[in-house]
Amino acid sequence: MKNTKVIVRLVILFLVLGSVSGSITFFILDKKKEVKEKSTVAVEEVKEEIPAVQEKDPFKEVVENINELYIECKSSPDNVIEVEEDKSDKIVALLKGMDLNLVMSSKEDKEKYSENLYTLHVKSENIKIKLNDKYIIVDNPTGGSNVYEGNVEEIQRIIDELGIIYVYGYSKHLRFNDVDKISILAKDVSRVWTLNNEEIQDFLENITLKKPIVMEENMNLSAIFPNYHIEVGIGDMVYNIKLLNEKTILIDSYDSKEFYEYDGELWNYLMDKYKIDKVFDRDSIEYLLNSTKIVIDDKDNIFDLEDEVFYPRELARMLIHSQKSETMVTPDESELKYTLTFNVTGEEFEVKIYENSITYKNKTYYSENIGEIIKSSMSI
Repeated sequence: MKNTKVIVRLVILFLVLGSVSGSITFFILDKKKEVKEKSTVAVEEVKEEIPAVQEKDPFKEVVENINELYIECKSSPDNVIEVEEDKSDKIVALLKGMDLNLVMSSKEDKEKYSENLYTLHVKSENIKIKLNDKYIIVDNPTGGSNVYEGNVEEIQRIIDELGIIYVYGYSKHLRFNDVDKISILAKDVSRVWTLNNEEIQDFLENITLKKPIVMEENMNLSAIFPNYHIEVGIGDMVYNIKLLNEKTILIDSYDSKEFYEYDGELWNYLMDKYKIDKVFDRDSIEYLLNSTKIVIDDKDNIFDLEDEVFYPRELARMLIHSQKSETMVTPDESELKYTLTFNVTGEEFEVKIYENSITYKNKTYYSENIGEIIKSSMSI
């Protein structure tokens, strides 16, 4: 009986000790958890207090430092226009507002990114910012390039703004306000008008350039009748202005050729003041200026072609202005070089070109080296 009481007391003692031990263990673990939680909170608070390091956007960094800006246009790489401060600020603001993605960083300017309409020369940073319809390319002094892709509408807005600024700067470069002499030529009919001072001012008020146009897209444009050319004399220099049509103009100076879109008022002015009626005898070579299509049959099968854009008017002009005289000598058929078939409102008119003669409407004209002249014109 005594032994039983001892055993019961020992069991009770073990239970009490176990309970106390568990409480102590729970207390210790709970304290550790509390300390850990407090530590975690403290770390998070420290993280929040430390500002995140922002990676610098190289494009924004470049734009921030712009203070001298020049524009180069693809249509006229020889004429770099300095941008006035207020206009430069506007371009910089547009560039800063763009959301761009870096798509390539390379030591080489990849071909698919290289068709640039405008290049901004940032003199202060010695870098170039190039723009085309989709991409902005930044060339740095070490030869590397960063290519960015952005919203095409935003890029187009900048391109349009650059066009306006470039035309404004180029017009100042031309010094149209310092004109000494202007002559208007209607080359298709060999008419010339020389303007007096009052007429010069009237002319200048009607010429407004809108934006430059890429030369490659307009090289094959043929001027519409009557092929207006304007010679503008400024001091010792002469600028030749050629109206290709009611929207496109070519300015040929001593060191460059540039195509521009203009507002059409100059064309309307010329039509009002110096209009030429397109009336020609059907049997005359001049009548071929009405053609809208030409088929060229080359005896050597080198320049066989059909064209509705450039050659109908240009070859007609070449025939009209060639040195020629009517002759009764029939050319040798072995000397035949080309047969030109002009189409005027559905009717065909055939011209044969020999080494030194032209036949048209049962008439023969002697024209030295005309075969070679025609060949040269088609080799351009």
